[in-house]
Amino acid sequence: MTSNLHFDDDGRVMLFMVKPTTPHGWTVYIDGRSEAHYFTSKSLALTYGRMWARANPPSLLVLLDKDGEITSHWKFAQSPLPRPVERQSPVTLRQHRSAA
Repeated sequence: MTSNLHFDDDGRVMLFMVKPTTPHGWTVYIDGRSEAHYFTSKSLALTYGRMWARANPPSLLVLLDKDGEITSHWKFAQSPLPRPVERQSPVTLRQHRSAA
């Protein structure tokens, strides 16, 4: 399932999970950690889970059913760093007017 993720230096990927909460609601958490976030709707939980996983690549977000079975998953790979913008000297108003 994680074959085309680019792993970090330790070869790990963060596993984020969204699961139904008894008696109602949804929980978003990172596997193996105690931190959890509770939501009243599935769509809010998935939106938060996607944003949290996307912000911590490489990661995998899984949606679990009430029996703990994976029903959907999303991969968030480490993206390459953007190219730096070339610094240009600022144009003064005087230079701009003289060029016109």
